[in-house]
Amino acid sequence: MSENRTERLLLTYLREHKQVFLWSGATLGIFCLLTWLYDMPLTAALYGALLSAVVGAALLMIDFMRWRSHINALRMLMEAPLNEETPFPQPQTETARRYDVLIRRACKENDTLRGKMTENSRNQLGTYSLWTHQMKVPISAMRLLLEQRTDAQSAALLAELFKIEQYTDMALNYARMNASATDYVIRECDLDGILRQLIRKFAPLFIQKKLRICYEPVERKVLTDEKWLLFALEQVLSNAIKYTNTGEIAIKDKDGLLTISDTGIGIAAEDLPRVFEQGFTGYNGRSDKRATGLGLYLCRRTLRKLGHDIQLVSELGKGTTAIIDLNREKVVHE
Repeated sequence: MSENRTERLLLTYLREHKQVFLWSGATLGIFCLLTWLYDMPLTAALYGALLSAVVGAALLMIDFMRWRSHINALRMLMEAPLNEETPFPQPQTETARRYDVLIRRACKENDTLRGKMTENSRNQLGTYSLWTHQMKVPISAMRLLLEQRTDAQSAALLAELFKIEQYTDMALNYARMNASATDYVIRECDLDGILRQLIRKFAPLFIQKKLRICYEPVERKVLTDEKWLLFALEQVLSNAIKYTNTGEIAIKDKDGLLTISDTGIGIAAEDLPRVFEQGFTGYNGRSDKRATGLGLYLCRRTLRKLGHDIQLVSELGKGTTAIIDLNREKVVHE
């Protein structure tokens, strides 16, 4: 492998320095021509040419070794993050020195811009957090007032209020996810406890739509962040309830895979490859003008950051099954 790399570098070096070789060949040709014109001995001409070739080859080899060392140093820099303090290789020519100045200036400007973006992200997250907490005060007050009433209209309003709270939390988590640092705490969590929290939270919607919930206790621990996994699963279950008018929703854990299945309207085959794209709503979104196309996007992004993954299996008119692989392989750093 090392020999192949050296050969490739040598060929690259020869291509980059072809003008030097052309000039050397032309010089040697002029030398031989002058030797012939002045009737000098042939042995003297050959000896001079051979001596020039040996000295030239030695100098060329020394220059190649320096060039290869410089290229290897640059290659290592390409695999690492750059900033103003990055120790660049010492430039060997005036042109290289000028490029060095330009690169350092670009790195400095990039560091400044990155600092501003981090500050803006922090300010945005603060604004979203403040807005969310302010919104939750009237939401909680409205819930208390509606819970004191037992009529059907109040129950419907409570269900809509639940959706408002879900969208509010989604906005805050969207801002948190785009922040420079996210509060992930990876530890061993009880999957059954997380799923029971999920079912309890959505119980009012199950009651309102008269949907059955099929759930078998899960005896499994998963290495994850409980809060963010719960948020991701909320997006899946919210969609399942939203697009299921009759029947049931089943939550099962089989062969290390968590599945959430519904008997809803399903997803069109042409929409399935794009359902996790940001803002994509598809056929179901066109029929439901309130769809945002954010839920599944945030769900997969959250799961992948936790080292998990998700895929959907669906048939139009026959329901959808979300298959969530909670076997954590790696955490994605952004």
